[in-house]
Amino acid sequence: MFGLTRDSGENVLLLDVESSSVGTALAHLSTDSAPVLFAERRIHFVPPRTLSSSAIASQIEKALHEALGETTLVAARLRSNPKTANRGIFSRAAAFLGAPWGTPNLVVGKPDFSPHLHTMLQNELALFANDLPLSLHTSAAAAAYGGAGALASGTILLAIPRGEITELVLLEDGKALGYGTLPVGAHSVYRTLSTHAGLSHAEMSAVLALAKHAEHPYHEPFEATERHWLEQFASGVETLAQNGTPEGVLVVAEEPLGSWFARALESDASLGALFEPGATVRTFGAPRAAALLAGHAPNPDLHLALGALFVHGGLKTGAFNHV
Repeated sequence: MFGLTRDSGENVLLLDVESSSVGTALAHLSTDSAPVLFAERRIHFVPPRTLSSSAIASQIEKALHEALGETTLVAARLRSNPKTANRGIFSRAAAFLGAPWGTPNLVVGKPDFSPHLHTMLQNELALFANDLPLSLHTSAAAAAYGGAGALASGTILLAIPRGEITELVLLEDGKALGYGTLPVGAHSVYRTLSTHAGLSHAEMSAVLALAKHAEHPYHEPFEATERHWLEQFASGVETLAQNGTPEGVLVVAEEPLGSWFARALESDASLGALFEPGATVRTFGAPRAAALLAGHAPNPDLHLALGALFVHGGLKTGAFNHV
């Protein structure tokens, strides 16, 4: 029809599953531009008092069903309008799994994935889009690919704190030299503040943004949390540094967690011995990921944005497919 151009791109259904949330979205990919991210949905779990893999898996299944239902409903509405129909048709699905569901295995050169979660993903997808091809990737690979453009040459430690686990990837000029995990994450902060300061989950983000002020009333619980994180972090860096001494840290995280963690690293003088002199700490959050997209919501989801960037460029180049 006159005035319309044929869209030669494709839409990919994105899934992001980690230890405390499930996210889904659609990504429009084109050879002519950066990806467009839309129809995002993220469901966060309430931090459990005690960790149980079976309980978390049950929450993942429920959240995955809900998030997929909402994202595919948006796609159906797009298909019902001739002007937007092409954006509602997806050709494949790409799932990004965070630890412990998906972890790099640098020894064998390919990631390890949870068979149980893989089956769960296939079963849920079949309810909404039967026979849709599904590929599995690690969240670490997407973070490494997206953050690589922000890294200077040299040996950099990528820190990816999420719900219950922080993943560490040691990179040298874009090549993964080491990988490890820490048993701390955003929920570690939430549990400490809930137990020692009586804060509700809804209050956490606002209070976390105040952590840099020594005068605020929750200074002591924050100090205790920081010490615990930094002890775990130092242990992880010491192990990975056997493969190369980092020249800096890139914290890949949503705000305000990313800035809080970066400030904690910068203020701890004891970590200096584990890094090269003059090492820097930087953050990579949603705004930096959004700047690499051609279109997105006002406040895009960081890890879904990283997934979109990975399926657009990382798979074509083979970059970080082993991570």
